[in-house]
Amino acid sequence: MSGEKKDAGVRAPWVKRRAAVAVAAVFVTLMFCYFALCAAAGAGGKLLPRTTLAGVDVGGMTQEEAVRTLKGAVTARLEGLQAEFFCEGSTYAVPGTDFTFDAAQSVRQMAQAQSVSFPVRGLRLLGALLGRERYPAAVFLNGTPSAVLAAAARTDDPDLATTWTVDEDELVFTKGRAGRMLDRGPLFAALEERMTGLLNGSVGDVLPVTALLAEGNPPAEPDFEAIRQAVRTEVHDAYVDSVSRQVVPSVVGRDFDPEKARTALARTAEGEACRIPLTLTQPELTTEALNALLYRDVLGEASTHVGGTASRRGNVKLAGQYLNDTILLPGEVFSYLATCGPYETEKGYGMGAAYQGGKTVLTAGGGVCQGASTLYLATLRANLETVERTPHGYEPSYIPAGLDATVAGSEIDFKFKNNTEYPVKIQAWVDSGSDLHVVLHGTDTTGIHGEPYSTNRVVTKYAETVYEPDESVPRGTTRKDSSRTAYNAVSAEAYNKLVDQDGNVVDTVYLHKDNYHARNGVILYNPEDAAALGIDPNTGRQTLAPVEADE
Repeated sequence: MSGEKKDAGVRAPWVKRRAAVAVAAVFVTLMFCYFALCAAAGAGGKLLPRTTLAGVDVGGMTQEEAVRTLKGAVTARLEGLQAEFFCEGSTYAVPGTDFTFDAAQSVRQMAQAQSVSFPVRGLRLLGALLGRERYPAAVFLNGTPSAVLAAAARTDDPDLATTWTVDEDELVFTKGRAGRMLDRGPLFAALEERMTGLLNGSVGDVLPVTALLAEGNPPAEPDFEAIRQAVRTEVHDAYVDSVSRQVVPSVVGRDFDPEKARTALARTAEGEACRIPLTLTQPELTTEALNALLYRDVLGEASTHVGGTASRRGNVKLAGQYLNDTILLPGEVFSYLATCGPYETEKGYGMGAAYQGGKTVLTAGGGVCQGASTLYLATLRANLETVERTPHGYEPSYIPAGLDATVAGSEIDFKFKNNTEYPVKIQAWVDSGSDLHVVLHGTDTTGIHGEPYSTNRVVTKYAETVYEPDESVPRGTTRKDSSRTAYNAVSAEAYNKLVDQDGNVVDTVYLHKDNYHARNGVILYNPEDAAALGIDPNTGRQTLAPVEADE
Protein backbone atom coordinates (compact mmCIF):
# COMPACT_ATOMS: atom_id res chain seq x y z
CA MET A 1 0.00 0.00 0.00
CA SER A 2 2.68 2.47 0.90
CA GLY A 3 4.45 1.72 -2.35
CA GLU A 4 1.38 2.54 -4.38
CA LYS A 5 0.95 5.87 -2.65
CA LYS A 6 4.54 6.67 -3.34
CA ASP A 7 4.13 5.96 -7.06
CA ALA A 8 1.02 8.17 -7.33
CA GLY A 9 2.85 10.99 -5.68
CA VAL A 10 5.63 10.65 -8.18
CA ARG A 11 3.32 10.64 -11.23
CA ALA A 12 1.19 13.68 -10.28
CA PRO A 13 3.65 16.43 -11.36
CA TRP A 14 4.15 14.76 -14.73
CA VAL A 15 0.41 14.70 -15.34
CA LYS A 16 0.15 18.37 -14.58
CA ARG A 17 2.98 19.15 -16.91
CA ARG A 18 1.39 17.09 -19.71
CA ALA A 19 -1.90 18.91 -19.27
CA ALA A 20 -0.16 22.25 -19.40
CA VAL A 21 1.63 21.27 -22.57
CA ALA A 22 -1.63 20.13 -24.17
CA VAL A 23 -3.35 23.37 -23.28
CA ALA A 24 -0.42 25.35 -24.66
CA ALA A 25 -0.49 23.31 -27.85
CA VAL A 26 -4.19 23.93 -28.29
CA PHE A 27 -3.67 27.64 -27.62
CA VAL A 28 -0.82 27.83 -30.14
CA THR A 29 -2.91 25.98 -32.70
CA LEU A 30 -5.84 28.29 -32.15
CA MET A 31 -3.60 31.32 -32.39
CA PHE A 32 -2.04 29.97 -35.56
CA CYS A 33 -5.48 29.38 -37.05
CA TYR A 34 -6.60 32.83 -36.00
CA PHE A 35 -3.57 34.53 -37.53
CA ALA A 36 -4.14 32.48 -40.69
CA LEU A 37 -7.72 33.74 -40.63
CA CYS A 38 -6.43 37.31 -40.23
CA ALA A 39 -4.12 36.82 -43.19
CA ALA A 40 -6.93 35.35 -45.27
CA ALA A 41 -9.19 38.27 -44.36
CA GLY A 42 -6.80 40.74 -45.98
CA ALA A 43 -5.67 38.61 -48.93
CA GLY A 44 -6.15 39.95 -52.45
CA GLY A 45 -7.66 43.22 -51.31
CA LYS A 46 -11.14 41.69 -51.57
CA LEU A 47 -14.24 42.83 -49.75
CA LEU A 48 -15.48 40.73 -46.83
CA PRO A 49 -17.96 37.94 -47.63
CA ARG A 50 -21.68 38.65 -47.28
CA THR A 51 -21.08 42.35 -48.05
CA THR A 52 -23.97 44.20 -49.66
CA LEU A 53 -24.44 47.76 -50.85
CA ALA A 54 -28.01 48.93 -51.47
CA GLY A 55 -28.99 45.28 -51.32
CA VAL A 56 -26.52 44.21 -54.03
CA ASP A 57 -24.20 41.35 -52.99
CA VAL A 58 -20.53 42.22 -53.63
CA GLY A 59 -19.03 39.92 -51.00
CA GLY A 60 -15.61 38.48 -51.80
CA MET A 61 -15.15 40.70 -54.85
CA THR A 62 -12.21 42.88 -55.68
CA GLN A 63 -12.92 46.60 -55.79
CA GLU A 64 -12.87 46.58 -59.60
CA GLU A 65 -15.35 43.68 -59.74
CA ALA A 66 -17.61 45.36 -57.20
CA VAL A 67 -17.64 48.63 -59.17
CA ARG A 68 -18.67 46.81 -62.37
CA THR A 69 -21.38 44.85 -60.56
CA LEU A 70 -22.80 47.90 -58.78
CA LYS A 71 -22.89 50.07 -61.90
CA GLY A 72 -25.20 47.64 -63.61
CA ALA A 73 -27.28 46.51 -60.64
CA VAL A 74 -27.86 49.90 -58.99
CA THR A 75 -28.64 51.54 -62.34
CA ALA A 76 -31.19 48.82 -63.03
CA ARG A 77 -32.78 49.34 -59.61
CA LEU A 78 -32.96 53.11 -60.06
CA GLU A 79 -34.87 52.59 -63.31
CA GLY A 80 -37.73 51.08 -61.29
CA LEU A 81 -37.92 53.81 -58.62
CA GLN A 82 -39.32 57.32 -58.47
CA ALA A 83 -39.45 60.06 -55.84
CA GLU A 84 -42.59 62.21 -55.70
CA PHE A 85 -43.05 65.80 -54.57
CA PHE A 86 -46.15 67.93 -54.04
CA CYS A 87 -46.34 71.53 -55.28
CA GLU A 88 -49.32 73.91 -55.54
CA GLY A 89 -51.95 71.19 -55.63
CA SER A 90 -50.12 68.89 -58.06
CA THR A 91 -47.94 65.84 -57.54
CA TYR A 92 -44.82 65.36 -59.64
CA ALA A 93 -42.68 62.25 -60.07
CA VAL A 94 -38.91 62.32 -60.48
CA PRO A 95 -37.70 59.02 -62.00
CA GLY A 96 -34.71 57.21 -60.58
CA THR A 97 -32.88 57.71 -63.87
CA ASP A 98 -32.59 61.43 -62.99
CA PHE A 99 -30.25 60.46 -60.14
CA THR A 100 -26.60 59.52 -60.35
CA PHE A 101 -24.61 57.02 -58.31
CA ASP A 102 -20.84 56.96 -57.79
CA ALA A 103 -20.04 53.25 -57.64
CA ALA A 104 -16.26 53.75 -57.39
CA GLN A 105 -16.54 56.13 -54.44
CA SER A 106 -19.00 53.85 -52.64
CA VAL A 107 -16.70 50.83 -53.04
CA ARG A 108 -13.70 52.82 -51.79
CA GLN A 109 -15.69 53.84 -48.70
CA MET A 110 -16.70 50.21 -48.07
CA ALA A 111 -13.10 49.05 -48.44
CA GLN A 112 -11.91 51.73 -45.99
CA ALA A 113 -14.60 50.75 -43.48
CA GLN A 114 -13.51 47.11 -43.67
CA SER A 115 -9.81 47.95 -43.45
CA VAL A 116 -8.76 47.23 -39.83
CA SER A 117 -5.48 46.35 -38.14
CA PHE A 118 -4.12 42.85 -38.65
CA PRO A 119 -4.91 41.44 -35.18
CA VAL A 120 -8.64 42.15 -35.50
CA ARG A 121 -9.11 41.12 -39.13
CA GLY A 122 -10.06 37.63 -38.10
CA LEU A 123 -12.77 38.86 -35.76
CA ARG A 124 -14.10 41.09 -38.55
CA LEU A 125 -14.17 38.16 -40.95
CA LEU A 126 -15.92 35.91 -38.45
CA GLY A 127 -18.46 38.62 -37.80
CA ALA A 128 -19.13 38.96 -41.55
CA LEU A 129 -19.52 35.19 -41.93
CA LEU A 130 -21.95 34.98 -39.00
CA GLY A 131 -23.85 38.12 -39.87
CA ARG A 132 -23.86 40.50 -42.88
CA GLU A 133 -21.95 43.65 -43.82
CA ARG A 134 -24.65 46.05 -45.08
CA TYR A 135 -23.84 49.46 -46.55
CA PRO A 136 -26.16 52.12 -47.94
CA ALA A 137 -25.73 53.82 -51.33
CA ALA A 138 -26.12 57.58 -51.68
CA VAL A 139 -27.53 59.06 -54.89
CA PHE A 140 -27.53 62.61 -56.18
CA LEU A 141 -29.56 64.50 -58.73
CA ASN A 142 -27.96 64.68 -62.13
CA GLY A 143 -28.96 68.22 -63.10
CA THR A 144 -32.44 69.69 -62.75
CA PRO A 145 -35.19 67.08 -63.28
CA SER A 146 -37.79 67.81 -65.92
CA ALA A 147 -40.49 67.41 -63.25
CA VAL A 148 -38.95 70.27 -61.24
CA LEU A 149 -38.77 72.40 -64.38
CA ALA A 150 -42.44 71.65 -65.06
CA ALA A 151 -43.41 72.67 -61.52
CA ALA A 152 -41.28 75.82 -61.71
CA ALA A 153 -42.94 76.76 -65.00
CA ARG A 154 -46.28 76.84 -63.18
CA THR A 155 -45.14 78.53 -59.98
CA ASP A 156 -42.27 80.89 -60.85
CA ASP A 157 -43.16 84.43 -61.85
CA PRO A 158 -42.73 84.58 -65.64
CA ASP A 159 -40.34 87.52 -65.62
CA LEU A 160 -38.23 86.25 -62.73
CA ALA A 161 -35.57 84.59 -64.88
CA THR A 162 -32.95 86.54 -66.82
CA THR A 163 -33.13 85.73 -70.52
CA TRP A 164 -30.66 86.15 -73.36
CA THR A 165 -30.60 86.21 -77.13
CA VAL A 166 -27.97 86.69 -79.85
CA ASP A 167 -28.51 89.76 -82.04
CA GLU A 168 -25.96 89.63 -84.89
CA ASP A 169 -22.70 90.64 -83.16
CA GLU A 170 -24.15 91.22 -79.68
CA LEU A 171 -25.37 89.11 -76.77
CA VAL A 172 -28.49 90.71 -75.31
CA PHE A 173 -29.48 89.99 -71.68
CA THR A 174 -32.89 90.99 -70.29
CA LYS A 175 -32.59 91.01 -66.51
CA GLY A 176 -35.38 89.32 -64.56
CA ARG A 177 -37.51 90.88 -61.83
CA ALA A 178 -37.81 89.87 -58.18
CA GLY A 179 -40.78 87.59 -57.47
CA ARG A 180 -42.01 84.20 -56.36
CA MET A 181 -40.11 81.03 -57.27
CA LEU A 182 -39.81 77.38 -56.41
CA ASP A 183 -37.20 76.91 -53.68
CA ARG A 184 -35.01 74.40 -55.46
CA GLY A 185 -32.23 73.87 -52.89
CA PRO A 186 -34.36 72.29 -50.12
CA LEU A 187 -36.40 70.39 -52.72
CA PHE A 188 -33.29 68.86 -54.29
CA ALA A 189 -31.94 67.81 -50.86
CA ALA A 190 -35.30 66.23 -49.93
CA LEU A 191 -35.56 64.36 -53.25
CA GLU A 192 -32.01 62.99 -52.93
CA GLU A 193 -32.72 61.84 -49.36
CA ARG A 194 -35.97 60.19 -50.42
CA MET A 195 -34.41 58.37 -53.38
CA THR A 196 -31.48 57.23 -51.22
CA GLY A 197 -33.94 55.78 -48.72
CA LEU A 198 -35.96 54.05 -51.46
CA LEU A 199 -32.84 52.55 -52.98
CA ASN A 200 -31.57 51.21 -49.65
CA GLY A 201 -35.00 50.03 -48.49
CA SER A 202 -34.98 52.27 -45.43
CA VAL A 203 -38.34 53.93 -46.24
CA GLY A 204 -41.64 52.43 -47.20
CA ASP A 205 -44.75 54.03 -48.59
CA VAL A 206 -44.56 57.68 -47.58
CA LEU A 207 -46.23 60.92 -48.60
CA PRO A 208 -44.64 62.97 -51.38
CA VAL A 209 -42.02 65.55 -50.47
CA THR A 210 -43.52 69.03 -50.15
CA ALA A 211 -41.96 71.70 -52.34
CA LEU A 212 -41.78 75.20 -50.86
CA LEU A 213 -42.20 78.54 -52.64
CA ALA A 214 -40.10 81.56 -51.79
CA GLU A 215 -41.44 85.12 -52.18
CA GLY A 216 -39.51 88.20 -53.20
CA ASN A 217 -36.56 86.33 -54.63
CA PRO A 218 -34.15 88.43 -56.64
CA PRO A 219 -33.51 87.20 -60.18
CA ALA A 220 -30.94 84.45 -60.11
CA GLU A 221 -27.65 85.08 -61.84
CA PRO A 222 -27.58 83.14 -65.10
CA ASP A 223 -25.01 80.43 -65.71
CA PHE A 224 -22.60 82.47 -67.79
CA GLU A 225 -20.34 79.52 -68.56
CA ALA A 226 -23.30 77.49 -69.84
CA ILE A 227 -24.39 80.45 -71.96
CA ARG A 228 -20.87 80.79 -73.29
CA GLN A 229 -20.86 77.13 -74.31
CA ALA A 230 -24.15 77.66 -76.13
CA VAL A 231 -23.01 80.85 -77.87
CA ARG A 232 -19.37 80.05 -78.54
CA THR A 233 -18.34 78.64 -81.92
CA GLU A 234 -14.90 77.67 -83.18
CA VAL A 235 -13.82 79.39 -86.35
CA HIS A 236 -13.07 77.07 -89.26
CA ASP A 237 -12.57 77.44 -92.96
CA ALA A 238 -14.85 76.01 -95.60
CA TYR A 239 -13.60 72.68 -96.97
CA VAL A 240 -14.66 69.75 -99.11
CA ASP A 241 -15.77 66.76 -97.05
CA SER A 242 -13.73 63.64 -97.77
CA VAL A 243 -16.80 61.37 -97.80
CA SER A 244 -19.65 63.38 -99.33
CA ARG A 245 -17.31 65.48 -101.53
CA GLN A 246 -19.57 68.43 -100.75
CA VAL A 247 -18.51 71.83 -99.44
CA VAL A 248 -18.77 72.10 -95.66
CA PRO A 249 -19.60 75.77 -94.95
CA SER A 250 -17.17 77.98 -93.10
CA VAL A 251 -18.02 79.09 -89.56
CA VAL A 252 -17.41 82.50 -88.01
CA GLY A 253 -15.79 82.17 -84.58
CA ARG A 254 -17.93 83.69 -81.81
CA ASP A 255 -17.23 84.23 -78.11
CA PHE A 256 -17.73 86.66 -75.21
CA ASP A 257 -16.16 87.43 -71.84
CA PRO A 258 -18.34 85.99 -69.03
CA GLU A 259 -16.82 88.32 -66.42
CA LYS A 260 -17.63 91.42 -68.45
CA ALA A 261 -21.13 90.09 -68.99
CA ARG A 262 -21.56 89.45 -65.24
CA THR A 263 -20.40 92.97 -64.38
CA ALA A 264 -22.64 94.59 -66.99
CA LEU A 265 -25.68 92.60 -65.91
CA ALA A 266 -25.10 93.44 -62.23
CA ARG A 267 -25.29 97.14 -63.14
CA THR A 268 -28.50 96.66 -65.11
CA ALA A 269 -31.86 97.41 -63.49
CA GLU A 270 -34.44 94.64 -63.19
CA GLY A 271 -36.47 94.26 -66.36
CA GLU A 272 -33.93 96.20 -68.42
CA ALA A 273 -31.64 94.95 -71.19
CA CYS A 274 -27.87 95.11 -71.52
CA ARG A 275 -25.82 94.34 -74.63
CA ILE A 276 -22.52 92.49 -74.57
CA PRO A 277 -20.38 92.73 -77.75
CA LEU A 278 -19.44 89.36 -79.20
CA THR A 279 -15.89 88.71 -80.33
CA LEU A 280 -16.11 87.52 -83.94
CA THR A 281 -13.25 85.77 -85.77
CA GLN A 282 -13.63 85.53 -89.52
CA PRO A 283 -12.44 82.39 -91.34
CA GLU A 284 -9.57 82.69 -93.75
CA LEU A 285 -11.51 80.78 -96.43
CA THR A 286 -15.23 81.47 -96.51
CA THR A 287 -17.85 79.31 -98.18
CA GLU A 288 -18.34 81.87 -100.92
CA ALA A 289 -14.60 82.14 -101.56
CA LEU A 290 -14.16 78.36 -101.76
CA ASN A 291 -17.11 77.96 -104.12
CA ALA A 292 -15.58 80.63 -106.34
CA LEU A 293 -12.27 78.72 -106.40
CA LEU A 294 -13.53 75.18 -106.90
CA TYR A 295 -13.46 73.79 -110.45
CA ARG A 296 -13.16 77.26 -111.97
CA ASP A 297 -10.42 76.24 -114.45
CA VAL A 298 -10.02 73.57 -117.08
CA LEU A 299 -6.74 71.95 -116.11
CA GLY A 300 -6.64 69.59 -119.06
CA GLU A 301 -8.88 67.88 -121.60
CA ALA A 302 -8.72 65.28 -124.34
CA SER A 303 -11.03 63.60 -126.85
CA THR A 304 -10.82 60.46 -128.99
CA HIS A 305 -13.15 59.01 -131.59
CA VAL A 306 -14.99 55.86 -130.53
CA GLY A 307 -15.28 53.20 -133.22
CA GLY A 308 -16.02 49.50 -133.42
CA THR A 309 -19.19 47.57 -132.75
CA ALA A 310 -22.21 49.02 -130.99
CA SER A 311 -21.33 46.97 -127.91
CA ARG A 312 -17.80 48.36 -127.80
CA ARG A 313 -19.07 51.92 -128.21
CA GLY A 314 -21.53 51.23 -125.40
CA ASN A 315 -18.70 50.08 -123.12
CA VAL A 316 -16.72 53.27 -123.75
CA LYS A 317 -19.83 55.35 -123.07
CA LEU A 318 -20.54 53.45 -119.84
CA ALA A 319 -16.95 53.91 -118.64
CA GLY A 320 -17.36 57.64 -119.29
CA GLN A 321 -20.49 57.66 -117.16
CA TYR A 322 -18.61 56.03 -114.28
CA LEU A 323 -15.84 58.61 -114.67
CA ASN A 324 -18.20 61.57 -114.85
CA ASP A 325 -18.39 63.82 -111.77
CA THR A 326 -15.66 61.90 -109.93
CA ILE A 327 -13.97 64.24 -107.43
CA LEU A 328 -10.39 63.74 -106.34
CA LEU A 329 -9.22 65.63 -103.25
CA PRO A 330 -5.68 67.03 -102.96
CA GLY A 331 -3.18 64.22 -102.49
CA GLU A 332 -5.63 61.47 -103.42
CA VAL A 333 -4.79 58.81 -106.01
CA PHE A 334 -7.36 57.97 -108.67
CA SER A 335 -7.79 54.34 -109.74
CA TYR A 336 -9.50 53.60 -113.06
CA LEU A 337 -10.23 50.05 -111.89
CA ALA A 338 -11.82 51.21 -108.62
CA THR A 339 -13.94 53.77 -110.45
CA CYS A 340 -14.97 51.98 -113.64
CA GLY A 341 -14.36 48.32 -112.78
CA PRO A 342 -14.83 45.50 -112.50
CA TYR A 343 -15.25 45.19 -116.25
CA GLU A 344 -17.99 42.59 -116.11
CA THR A 345 -21.56 42.14 -117.31
CA GLU A 346 -22.80 42.65 -113.74
CA LYS A 347 -21.40 46.18 -113.97
CA GLY A 348 -23.36 46.75 -117.17
CA TYR A 349 -20.61 46.11 -119.72
CA GLY A 350 -21.26 44.26 -122.97
CA MET A 351 -18.96 42.15 -125.11
CA GLY A 352 -16.30 44.08 -127.00
CA ALA A 353 -13.00 43.46 -128.73
CA ALA A 354 -9.93 43.15 -126.53
CA TYR A 355 -6.44 41.65 -126.75
CA GLN A 356 -6.02 38.29 -125.08
CA GLY A 357 -3.32 35.70 -125.64
CA GLY A 358 -2.12 37.47 -128.79
CA LYS A 359 -5.58 37.47 -130.33
CA THR A 360 -8.39 39.98 -130.58
CA VAL A 361 -11.35 38.37 -128.82
CA LEU A 362 -14.74 39.44 -127.56
CA THR A 363 -14.75 39.91 -123.82
CA ALA A 364 -16.88 41.76 -121.27
CA GLY A 365 -15.80 45.39 -121.06
CA GLY A 366 -13.87 45.38 -124.32
CA GLY A 367 -13.11 48.98 -125.21
CA VAL A 368 -12.76 50.41 -121.67
CA CYS A 369 -9.05 50.99 -122.38
CA GLN A 370 -10.07 53.91 -124.60
CA GLY A 371 -11.50 55.66 -121.54
CA ALA A 372 -8.23 55.10 -119.67
CA SER A 373 -6.14 56.34 -122.60
CA THR A 374 -8.24 59.47 -123.12
CA LEU A 375 -8.09 60.19 -119.37
CA TYR A 376 -4.30 59.67 -119.37
CA LEU A 377 -3.88 62.21 -122.15
CA ALA A 378 -6.04 64.71 -120.24
CA THR A 379 -3.96 64.25 -117.05
CA LEU A 380 -0.76 64.91 -118.98
CA ARG A 381 -2.22 68.16 -120.27
CA ALA A 382 -3.27 69.01 -116.71
CA ASN A 383 0.30 68.25 -115.53
CA LEU A 384 -0.98 65.78 -112.93
CA GLU A 385 1.27 63.08 -111.50
CA THR A 386 1.07 59.65 -113.14
CA VAL A 387 1.21 56.83 -110.58
CA GLU A 388 0.62 53.74 -112.71
CA ARG A 389 0.37 53.42 -116.49
CA THR A 390 0.89 50.51 -118.91
CA PRO A 391 0.96 50.73 -122.74
CA HIS A 392 -1.08 48.45 -124.96
CA GLY A 393 0.49 45.34 -126.41
CA TYR A 394 -0.16 46.60 -129.92
CA GLU A 395 -0.10 50.13 -131.28
CA PRO A 396 -3.55 51.76 -130.75
CA SER A 397 -5.39 53.40 -133.62
CA TYR A 398 -7.42 56.04 -131.75
CA ILE A 399 -4.53 57.82 -129.99
CA PRO A 400 -0.86 58.47 -130.79
CA ALA A 401 1.63 55.78 -129.79
CA GLY A 402 3.11 56.46 -126.37
CA LEU A 403 0.10 58.44 -125.12
CA ASP A 404 -2.19 55.48 -124.41
CA ALA A 405 -2.94 53.54 -121.22
CA THR A 406 -4.32 50.04 -121.05
CA VAL A 407 -6.28 48.33 -118.27
CA ALA A 408 -7.05 44.65 -117.83
CA GLY A 409 -8.94 42.72 -115.17
CA SER A 410 -7.66 43.47 -111.69
CA GLU A 411 -3.97 43.22 -112.65
CA ILE A 412 -3.37 46.27 -114.85
CA ASP A 413 -4.69 49.64 -113.70
CA PHE A 414 -4.29 53.29 -114.58
CA LYS A 415 -3.68 55.63 -111.65
CA PHE A 416 -2.83 59.28 -111.23
CA LYS A 417 -2.49 61.60 -108.27
CA ASN A 418 -4.10 64.97 -107.65
CA ASN A 419 -0.93 66.88 -106.88
CA THR A 420 -2.69 70.27 -106.85
CA GLU A 421 -3.85 72.27 -103.85
CA TYR A 422 -7.57 71.92 -104.66
CA PRO A 423 -10.03 69.19 -105.62
CA VAL A 424 -10.15 67.98 -109.22
CA LYS A 425 -13.42 66.97 -110.88
CA ILE A 426 -13.56 64.62 -113.87
CA GLN A 427 -16.24 65.15 -116.48
CA ALA A 428 -16.59 62.59 -119.25
CA TRP A 429 -19.16 61.91 -121.96
CA VAL A 430 -19.60 60.58 -125.49
CA ASP A 431 -21.18 63.08 -127.85
CA SER A 432 -23.56 62.45 -130.75
CA GLY A 433 -20.61 62.13 -133.11
CA SER A 434 -19.17 59.21 -131.11
CA ASP A 435 -16.30 61.24 -129.67
CA LEU A 436 -15.27 60.57 -126.08
CA HIS A 437 -14.48 63.77 -124.16
CA VAL A 438 -12.65 63.93 -120.82
CA VAL A 439 -12.30 67.32 -119.09
CA LEU A 440 -10.48 67.88 -115.78
CA HIS A 441 -11.77 70.86 -113.80
CA GLY A 442 -9.81 72.29 -110.89
CA THR A 443 -8.11 75.41 -109.59
CA ASP A 444 -5.06 76.45 -111.56
CA THR A 445 -2.56 78.05 -109.18
CA THR A 446 0.56 77.67 -111.34
CA GLY A 447 -0.57 78.67 -114.82
CA ILE A 448 1.42 75.75 -116.24
CA HIS A 449 -0.16 73.17 -118.53
CA GLY A 450 1.21 70.21 -120.44
CA GLU A 451 1.47 69.69 -124.17
CA PRO A 452 2.27 65.96 -124.49
CA TYR A 453 3.52 64.60 -127.77
CA SER A 454 4.76 61.38 -129.33
CA THR A 455 7.97 61.33 -131.33
CA ASN A 456 10.66 59.07 -132.76
CA ARG A 457 8.14 56.52 -133.91
CA VAL A 458 10.03 53.68 -135.55
CA VAL A 459 8.70 50.48 -137.10
CA THR A 460 11.03 47.86 -135.69
CA LYS A 461 9.35 44.94 -137.45
CA TYR A 462 6.78 44.83 -140.20
CA ALA A 463 3.89 42.46 -139.95
CA GLU A 464 3.59 39.69 -142.51
CA THR A 465 0.70 37.71 -143.90
CA VAL A 466 0.80 34.02 -143.04
CA TYR A 467 -1.53 31.19 -143.98
CA GLU A 468 -2.95 28.58 -141.65
CA PRO A 469 -4.80 25.43 -142.73
CA ASP A 470 -8.41 25.13 -141.57
CA GLU A 471 -10.59 22.29 -142.82
CA SER A 472 -13.74 24.34 -142.20
CA VAL A 473 -12.77 26.66 -145.07
CA PRO A 474 -14.39 25.54 -148.33
CA ARG A 475 -11.94 24.45 -151.01
CA GLY A 476 -11.04 27.14 -153.48
CA THR A 477 -11.63 29.93 -150.93
CA THR A 478 -9.74 31.66 -148.14
CA ARG A 479 -10.92 33.50 -145.00
CA LYS A 480 -9.24 36.30 -143.11
CA ASP A 481 -8.85 35.57 -139.37
CA SER A 482 -10.44 38.65 -137.76
CA SER A 483 -8.91 37.81 -134.40
CA ARG A 484 -5.40 38.23 -135.82
CA THR A 485 -5.18 41.35 -137.90
CA ALA A 486 -1.71 42.62 -138.74
CA TYR A 487 0.20 45.00 -136.44
CA ASN A 488 3.70 46.32 -137.04
CA ALA A 489 6.12 46.35 -134.14
CA VAL A 490 6.62 49.99 -133.24
CA SER A 491 8.70 51.93 -130.76
CA ALA A 492 7.84 55.50 -129.78
CA GLU A 493 8.91 58.04 -127.21
CA ALA A 494 6.60 60.34 -125.27
CA TYR A 495 7.39 63.76 -123.85
CA ASN A 496 5.40 66.41 -122.06
CA LYS A 497 6.21 70.03 -122.86
CA LEU A 498 5.29 72.27 -119.92
CA VAL A 499 4.12 75.71 -120.98
CA ASP A 500 3.23 78.70 -118.78
CA GLN A 501 0.23 80.99 -119.22
CA ASP A 502 2.24 83.28 -121.52
CA GLY A 503 3.13 80.43 -123.86
CA ASN A 504 6.72 80.08 -122.66
CA VAL A 505 8.16 76.55 -122.46
CA VAL A 506 9.40 76.09 -118.91
CA ASP A 507 10.42 72.43 -119.20
CA THR A 508 10.21 69.37 -121.40
CA VAL A 509 9.76 66.15 -119.47
CA TYR A 510 10.69 62.76 -120.89
CA LEU A 511 7.87 60.35 -120.07
CA HIS A 512 8.76 56.92 -121.45
CA LYS A 513 9.62 54.82 -124.47
CA ASP A 514 7.09 52.20 -125.47
CA ASN A 515 7.69 49.12 -127.57
CA TYR A 516 4.57 47.72 -129.19
CA HIS A 517 4.56 44.12 -130.42
CA ALA A 518 4.17 42.85 -133.95
CA ARG A 519 1.40 40.50 -134.98
CA ASN A 520 1.15 38.79 -138.33
CA GLY A 521 -2.08 38.84 -140.25
CA VAL A 522 -3.53 35.35 -140.71
CA ILE A 523 -5.47 33.95 -143.67
CA LEU A 524 -7.17 30.58 -143.30
CA TYR A 525 -7.29 28.08 -146.16
CA ASN A 526 -8.34 24.53 -146.83
CA PRO A 527 -5.33 22.18 -146.50
CA GLU A 528 -6.14 20.62 -149.91
CA ASP A 529 -5.49 24.02 -151.53
CA ALA A 530 -1.91 24.43 -150.29
CA ALA A 531 -0.26 23.49 -153.58
CA ALA A 532 -2.69 25.47 -155.70
CA LEU A 533 -2.05 28.57 -153.58
CA GLY A 534 1.72 28.07 -153.50
CA ILE A 535 1.76 27.87 -149.69
CA ASP A 536 4.70 26.30 -147.92
CA PRO A 537 3.02 24.26 -145.12
CA ASN A 538 6.18 24.46 -143.02
CA THR A 539 6.35 28.24 -142.95
CA GLY A 540 2.76 29.21 -143.71
CA ARG A 541 3.98 31.66 -146.33
CA GLN A 542 3.02 31.87 -150.00
CA THR A 543 6.53 31.26 -151.31
CA LEU A 544 6.06 28.27 -153.65
CA ALA A 545 4.97 28.24 -157.26
CA PRO A 546 1.28 27.45 -157.52
CA VAL A 547 0.54 23.93 -158.78
CA GLU A 548 -2.73 23.36 -160.54
CA ALA A 549 -4.60 20.28 -159.43
CA ASP A 550 -4.98 17.37 -161.92
CA GLU A 551 -8.39 17.20 -163.49
